[in-house]
Amino acid sequence: LRDTSAKAEAASLAETAAALQPEAPAVLWARAMVVADNREWSLALAMMNQAIALDDGRPEFYYYRSIFYPYAGDRDKMAADLEASLALNPDFGPAILGQVYFRGERYDYTDIEETSQYVLEQWPDWHHAYHLSGYYYQYVVRDKEQALAAYNQAIELLPELASSYLPRAFLYFDLGDYENAQADFETSLALDDRSSGAYYGLASIASVNNDLDLEREYLEQAVAVSNNGLHARIDLAFHLLVNGELDRAWEMANEVLAEDSSFAAAYAVRALVQQIEGENRRALADVDKALNLNPQLVFAYYVRAEALLANEAYEEAIETAEPILEYAPEAFDAHRLLFYAAYGLEDWEEAERQY
Repeated sequence: LRDTSAKAEAASLAETAAALQPEAPAVLWARAMVVADNREWSLALAMMNQAIALDDGRPEFYYYRSIFYPYAGDRDKMAADLEASLALNPDFGPAILGQVYFRGERYDYTDIEETSQYVLEQWPDWHHAYHLSGYYYQYVVRDKEQALAAYNQAIELLPELASSYLPRAFLYFDLGDYENAQADFETSLALDDRSSGAYYGLASIASVNNDLDLEREYLEQAVAVSNNGLHARIDLAFHLLVNGELDRAWEMANEVLAEDSSFAAAYAVRALVQQIEGENRRALADVDKALNLNPQLVFAYYVRAEALLANEAYEEAIETAEPILEYAPEAFDAHRLLFYAAYGLEDWEEAERQY
C-alpha cells in the first residue's frame, strides 16, 4: 500500500495490527514506516531500535533503520546497518540498492555495472531494478537515452508510486526538457503531496525561469513537508544566499549544524557566505571542514577554488578545481575557475584552452 501511495490505508492497517499485537517486532516495523511517512524520524528510529532488540535476525529491519540514520546525522550507522542487512541476506534487494546509492553519493561506483545487471536478472519485474539501471546509465555511463528508457520501464511497472516519477523528472531537467520535467514533478505531487523532492524540482524549474519568488515558495514547501528536514533547509539556504540574504543563509546553516555537526553542505554554505563577504581565510577553514566530512562534495570545491583565486593562490586553485571535472564531467563552470587560475599564472596557452 505504501508503494502505491495509499499511505492512509497503510497507516490504518498498522494501527489495527498495533491494537492486536502492539509489541510484535513486525508491528513495530510497520508503525515505524507510517511514522516515517509523517517525517517523524526520531520516533521511527526509536521504533526500529525496539524491533531489532526483539528480533535481530531480520535483514529488512536493519535496512529500514538505515534509511532513518541520515536524518539523525549518522551516516556511519547507516553504512553499518546496510552491511548487517546484507550479512543476514546477501540477496536482500532493497539493501543491495541502498548500498549502491550510499556509495554513489560519494561518487564511488564500485561494481555498480555488475550489481545493476544482477538485480535486473534476479527481479525483472521490480520497479526499483529499473531505477538502479537508470541511475547506472545516467551517472556512470552517461547515456541519458538508456537512462530514460529504464526510468520509463520503472514507471510502467508501478505508475501509482509517487517517487517513481522523480528520477525521470530530474533527468528531463538535466536534458533541458523543462515541460516534461514539470509534468513529472506535478504527477508525483498529485500522488503524494508531501514529496519534498518534487517541490525541490519545481523550485529548480522556477530558478531556470528566473521566477525567484516561486522558487522560494516551492523550497519553503519542501521544508514544510519534510518536517523541517536538514536537506530541505540547506537547499533553501542556498536560495537565500544567491538572492543576497546572507545573514539568514548563515543562520540557517548554523541551525542545521546545531542539529548535525557532520552536515558537510552546511559548512559549504557558511564558507560561501564568508567568501562573498571577503573573509577568505575563514571561508577556507569552513570549506576544508566540509571536504574533510565529504571529500566528494563538488560544491565545496567551487567555493574553495573561488577563495583561493581571491587570495591569488593560483596553483592551489587549479588543484582544487580539477576534482570538480573528475566527479562531474559536465560541470562546465569548472573551466571558468581553471581559466582564471591559468590567467593569473600568465599561462596564456592553458587559459585559452580552458576558455
